[in-house]
Amino acid sequence: MIWHIEHTRLCGRCNVCVKPEIKPPLMDGALTFMKHCRLSVTHLSPIGIHTRGMLWRLSEPIHPNRFQQGRLSNRRSLSQRDVFQNGLNDYQRSRLLHLVGVLSRRNKRRCARLVNDLQGYLQCNKQSIRCSDWPPEFQMDMMAACIVDAMDTGKYLQLARSTEGSSAGGRSVPYRALFIRDRQEMQQPGPTYIFTSWARTDERAGDTMKSRTIAKYMSVEVSLDETIHGMTCLRTKQWINGLCFFGGEKKTSFVFPWPEALCE
Repeated sequence: MIWHIEHTRLCGRCNVCVKPEIKPPLMDGALTFMKHCRLSVTHLSPIGIHTRGMLWRLSEPIHPNRFQQGRLSNRRSLSQRDVFQNGLNDYQRSRLLHLVGVLSRRNKRRCARLVNDLQGYLQCNKQSIRCSDWPPEFQMDMMAACIVDAMDTGKYLQLARSTEGSSAGGRSVPYRALFIRDRQEMQQPGPTYIFTSWARTDERAGDTMKSRTIAKYMSVEVSLDETIHGMTCLRTKQWINGLCFFGGEKKTSFVFPWPEALCE
């Protein structure tokens, strides 16, 4: 009973503190409490929420006019249920192959890794009926479907590179992700940073559990705050959808300071 009262108070407080215009990052469905949260929280402290993930810096935009118009007869946004059960359809894969062609014509040194990532993803992606409670391909497929929808509706895509291993994501770092952007967002001054946190599925091998594939990930646009105890503080700005590739990448420690409203 006490837990229920405290839980109700916390939910009510969160509803007051959260901006009313916040929207869920995917089609159909609202933000809910999830049994398996995608934000990999390491611990909580008086400073805030300590987590691990990747920080991206957005770079080159891809203008909507770079993409061929999709066939009107096939422009149907699949629901999460469709993608969950069957994966991407032939039309979506053809649009992603077109994206590969667009990227291949850009700077090869910076785009080659992302081109290879996309090609490898498409080679492994086959439409099929899925029986798993949570198919490990679902999150990648859902983000890929969002990318196709953005291409078909005249939105910008923006390439991103990790800030790890180079000062604020320098030009020597290859692109490993692309995110969906609106025209208004493209006009904002200054650099844009995205934080991505992910979780992997596990499979048992004897008495041990081994990490398998990316099961879920989430991305939020963030602003960089002060550094505390060697960790960069991040402040959330908005949800953002994007297709990210993590092969060979390592998580870095960050902290999200407690919202001022919760510290009152």
